[in-house]
Amino acid sequence: MKSLRFDAIQKLSSILYEFIPLYVAFNELNNLMKDIRPFIPESITRQSDEEVLDLDEEERRNKQMIEMRKKLMPIAKKIAAQQKPITKVITVQKSKSRVDLNTLKPNINEQKTNEQKPVESITPQQKPQQQTPMASSLLDPNLEERPNSAVDKLRNAVSKAVAKATKPRIEGSLSLQINVNLHDNMSEVSSVFNSSREFGSNLGSGFSPEFKKNFGLGLTSHITTIIIIQFRNFDGKSYPNTADLLSVFTLLFQKVQSVSRQFRGRTAIITPKVLMISFEVGKNAERNALLCALQLEKQMQSVNTQLTEQVNLPPVEFGIGVSRSECLVGNIGTAAVRYSALIGACSSNALRLAALCAYFGTSILTDESLTLALNIGFITRAVHFMHKKSILDEKLCLDDDDVNKQTIFQLLGERKILDDEWFYEIQQQEQNNLYKEFDQAFELLRGDVNMTLLKEICGVFEAYSSKHPTDKVVSLLYAQLSKYLQYDAEEVVEAIRAFSLEKTDIPLHTDPSFIL
Repeated sequence: MKSLRFDAIQKLSSILYEFIPLYVAFNELNNLMKDIRPFIPESITRQSDEEVLDLDEEERRNKQMIEMRKKLMPIAKKIAAQQKPITKVITVQKSKSRVDLNTLKPNINEQKTNEQKPVESITPQQKPQQQTPMASSLLDPNLEERPNSAVDKLRNAVSKAVAKATKPRIEGSLSLQINVNLHDNMSEVSSVFNSSREFGSNLGSGFSPEFKKNFGLGLTSHITTIIIIQFRNFDGKSYPNTADLLSVFTLLFQKVQSVSRQFRGRTAIITPKVLMISFEVGKNAERNALLCALQLEKQMQSVNTQLTEQVNLPPVEFGIGVSRSECLVGNIGTAAVRYSALIGACSSNALRLAALCAYFGTSILTDESLTLALNIGFITRAVHFMHKKSILDEKLCLDDDDVNKQTIFQLLGERKILDDEWFYEIQQQEQNNLYKEFDQAFELLRGDVNMTLLKEICGVFEAYSSKHPTDKVVSLLYAQLSKYLQYDAEEVVEAIRAFSLEKTDIPLHTDPSFIL
């Protein structure tokens, strides 16, 4: 302070005087940024947060790898420690029995076969009992590469090795057999590690490239076709054994996923009783969805054949519903935690159609949203009328007309004629003309129907029900329309105009909780 001069103080004040306007400008800019911060899109400010989340996720994975190595090190040390006393026992027995180990090496297999009887006398084992075949025997062998099965293999292999190594032995040949079994178990452990690595490298390969490309942040509009598969009797009453319940679900999901990949669909598990396949992008999505539904019916029938003939389990009662509408599809989560969403009317409509299969005795039901695709190359027949309302009362963007009633169709098969096969052509024509008169009579219900026309329609339905007594569709229509024959002429016209499933006793499951 003593060396401080007056001119120095003057210079310092001049420096402060120069920087005061700059400080005021920065302060005003800071206040301005605070005011406009709520109007900046989150996509600009979220990038730094996503980078922090990625770093945290990578750090968490590294910690998990370190913990896994710490858990595996004691097991490896224990296996290595068990190998040393085994070699000592072999050398001691060698000096007593005066047998050269070089002569024992080529005859290891012979000693194993010759010494099975003494081993059984020392440690007797229980005889294996006959067991009934389980549903797990029907599963795909590729399931053995799952992470849970890999961990179980590792645990079993290590426990076998430790148990066999610590068991007391009397003869030197028995100790030699322990050494051989220990090396076999070590090779089994290494194979388990290799299979788990291969499975980890193949994770996420099941999604289609179109889905990976379009599955970003936010929702996008697509004309989506939805397939819902409902398993009605998949519960503890039909399958009381937990192992059978798990094996049957795994078998069903394998079939559904393989068929959906074949037609480029995306499979999702809604509940254990309900699976969904969506077709958002791609050419001929509607036709692929209908072909996928027919293929699913064949696969479900083959699964039921396996369950009844091979493992003596009850068949799975299933229903398939197909619908189409405009939907909002995308990720409503974040970049780190993705949550797929599909918002639209087709999902709830398809779910309702799948549930109605139980009352009509059908396997596949669809609605008028797929009329264009159905008329091109598929065999269908009309089933009933239903209002254009979903479970949550969404409004379809594609429906601009005032007609509130739509037709439900049963999908019977694909219309195809093979070249140079006249027999199949005749058979195809017979199948196409099987419900020709029935469809013509059903089309008359769309217009104004008087008493005379109603009697003719009921006569056609009565003839079909007598030829096909097990057909629930015809019997239900005839039972409902025959009641209108007792009405007056004016009442008949009004009743036919309002004729739909909502006027019947069939429950339409307006509560979404029925699927649980």
